[in-house]
Order: sequence, then structure tokens, then C-alpha cells
Amino acid sequence: MAMREIDFLNSDGSAEQQRIHFPGTFVPWLMVIRDRWKRSIIISLYKIDTYYSLARFQAPTFYREEIDLTMPATYSLWNAFGLDIFFKRITWEPTDRSTFKMSEMIANPNTSAKSLMLFEDIHLALCGLLPAIWNHAQVVRRSAEAGRSTPNSTASLAWQLEAWKADVERLQHQCFQAFHGAGMGEFPFTAYIGDFDNDPTQAKAAAMVNIKCLVSDCMMVYHLQNLQLYSDVRTINAVAKASVAPVLTDREPTIRPRLQKLHNNLRVWVKSVESRRALLHALAVLLSSESALASNSPQTQSLDPIAYLATSTSLLVVWAWLLFSEAACSCVPSLNHINIGVDPPNLQNISITRLDSWCQNDGTAAVSSIPLCRCVADGWMARFNALLPQGRRRWGLCTEVAPILSSLGAGN
Repeated sequence: MAMREIDFLNSDGSAEQQRIHFPGTFVPWLMVIRDRWKRSIIISLYKIDTYYSLARFQAPTFYREEIDLTMPATYSLWNAFGLDIFFKRITWEPTDRSTFKMSEMIANPNTSAKSLMLFEDIHLALCGLLPAIWNHAQVVRRSAEAGRSTPNSTASLAWQLEAWKADVERLQHQCFQAFHGAGMGEFPFTAYIGDFDNDPTQAKAAAMVNIKCLVSDCMMVYHLQNLQLYSDVRTINAVAKASVAPVLTDREPTIRPRLQKLHNNLRVWVKSVESRRALLHALAVLLSSESALASNSPQTQSLDPIAYLATSTSLLVVWAWLLFSEAACSCVPSLNHINIGVDPPNLQNISITRLDSWCQNDGTAAVSSIPLCRCVADGWMARFNALLPQGRRRWGLCTEVAPILSSLGAGN
């Protein structure tokens, strides 16, 4: 609120502040000050607000339309230490990036600035869908409580998520081609060059580490937003809290009916197409994180907490799907059965016909022949928990997002 009152997010206001407090005409100095405001303050605040809103199941404070700034400089220029390096790399910068406003670019998957976009821009675009997804969740919850049909706004939001995911995959393919090609490649790969200007091989390897981390972060936001879209994580969180916390005797008469209502809502949800889509996204988070950990991929060292948030939320969704499933045991495959890792071989594309058919028609599921059944629920919970570091390295909001974690043993 205070930031809006002082017009903190307005680029014109920042330019005036720069003239007053950081005057100068030296180009590198001016660019550093301007990009520090964009990248280190505005963009970081926006991401923090989104992450905290996701972790607390609340509406976000900032909206994408408020980000009144042009697209920031690339990592390559930001990491240009030494004037000789700076003036060489400034020629690599796509000059048109400075002519597009972030608020316009991240709001439209069909933006004309698509060829200028980078992974960090798409990350913000995925974050920018949270207000619409949050509003959708409130409408679905209230409609379910009133026994009314839900307005179908899911398709539009799902399409936008898939469109941004396709852009991540497009950029990833371009960067992989540049990495395996001759020389230093071209944009977008050159946007991630950091150090080692005298050693192109090492420079490309370091850039690839950065790219893998950014791709992983984007995919975690993508799956997390789909979990928010297809499941009522706030309701699941409330039920999970009640399952691990004793009910006070004097409050039991008022709490029990409310909990029973939430349980009934989840039993209805588990039978829905949406629940199966949410389950697939939760499993995609699990399998991709396990694969990265097993291969010691760079993304496991990312400082961005989005992977922990996605893992905790995924655990919550899988826990609810197993606990509130109608069948007491689903270890024996039904006619409409999927065995992820075999048929289909992976979850890189959740919208393929095989998985869509399973979502539309209720059936059993397994991962590498391990059934998704409440009989082995503890084993599934342990797999998620093993992805979350313990002790001092524990992310503090893990048990807030997924209270069931408090009853599990230590992970890695």
C-alpha cells in the first residue's frame, strides 16, 4: 500500500530518484543503478510476494500490471566485471528489450516481444497468473459449498500455463543447440554468459549451469500454479493441520462439523478430473526432483526456494488424493490404469492423449509399478520428505505448507 502511495513501482519516479541520489553520466554506472532497481528490488519483491502468497494460501499483494519497468539487462551484462568486458558484452544486448514494458509482456503469452524473452521473464509471467488462479479457487470453493455448478474459467488459465511452458521448452532447445554448437552461440544463450571470457568452453559450461537452474525454477512455478488451479490446497492444508494437531475439547462441537464438511469436499474432489490432473503435476515435481538429485544436477543447488514450495505442496496434494480415495485399496490395476515410467514413460508432457484419457476416466495409477494407494501412503510421503533438507538447512515454511511433514521422519 505504501509503495503504491509513493509510486515506487513507476519507472518515471525511479528515474527522478536516480537523478537526485545517484547522479552521473557514465554509461556503466547508469545501467547498474537502473538494473539494480529493476532486478534486485522490483522483480525480487514481486517474486517474494508471489511465493509468500502461495505458501500462506492468500491473495497476492502485487499485480503484474503494476510492474512499470522495461525489460532488464541480461545476466551476461550484469556479470560483466571489467570495463573491457562490459563494452564488449553491451554489443550482445538485444536493444529492443529496453522498449517493452514488463507489465505488457508477461500478461500476454502471444506478446510481440516473444523473441526477446528469457527464462527469468517467463518465470515472472507464470507468477503473474496467481491472482486469476486465486480468484478462480475462491469461486470454485464457494460454488461447491452452495451446491452450484462452477463457472468454467479453468480452460483459459490452463491454456496460458501451457503456452508459457512451451516458451520455456523453446528457449531450452535453443540454448542446448547453442551449447553444442561452435563458438559462443547467440541470443538467448549469450544472455547467460558469466565469467571465463578467455575460455569459451568453460564459459559455456557455466552458462549452462545457470540455464538449468532457471529452467527448473520455471517448471516448478508451472507445476505449482497447476496444483493451485486443479486442487483446493487451502482446504487440504486445513484438513492436514487438523490431522496432526489435537482438537481442544471445548472447541470440538464447533470444529468437528466444519472438518466433516471439508472432508466431504475432498471426497468429491478426489473423484473429479481436476484431482487427477493435480496428482500428475504433483508426481511430476517428485520425479523431476528425484532425477535431478540422483544425477547431482545443478538445479539442486539453486538458491530459489520455489522447489521446496512445490515439493511441499505436491506432498499435500498426493496425501489428500490417497487418504480420501473412495477405494480402500487400489493396488490391483483397473482397466483404466497408468504405470508412469512405463506407460507413459515420463511426465514431461502431462497433456498427452494417454494421460488425458486417464484423467477423463477414473482409474488406478502407479509409478514404476509402485501403486498409488493408501496402503503405501507412508512410502510416498517419505519420498517427498527426502527431497526436503533437514536441520539447519530446512526451509522454515515446509511444515506450514504441508503440516503432515511434522509427523514424518528426517529426510536428507
